[in-house]
Amino acid sequence: MRARPIEEWHEDMGQKLWWCLRGSAWLDEAPYVGSPLDCGLTVECNTRAEQPAARFNVGGWPGYHTHFTDMPERPETPEQTSRRRKADSEAFARDMGLRSW
Repeated sequence: MRARPIEEWHEDMGQKLWWCLRGSAWLDEAPYVGSPLDCGLTVECNTRAEQPAARFNVGGWPGYHTHFTDMPERPETPEQTSRRRKADSEAFARDMGLRSW
């Protein structure tokens, strides 16, 4: 997997996994999932007064990520894993001469 710099990202590429490179090491945190176009949500805190006490923008693009990678493929379902393991076991047994068909 190769991490690409933010300068190579384009909106047509969609959502990616975003990482932060500080110096020569990756920041020790989980990647951000999304795109630099993510806006987040405005949250309003109200008191008993008529005017909102405060408004905050939460979520959205954090702004400090420097590199991105593609999203991983979806994992197998338990049913797919079971079928694959059974096929692998049968192939192994056949190749070892334990079964013939």
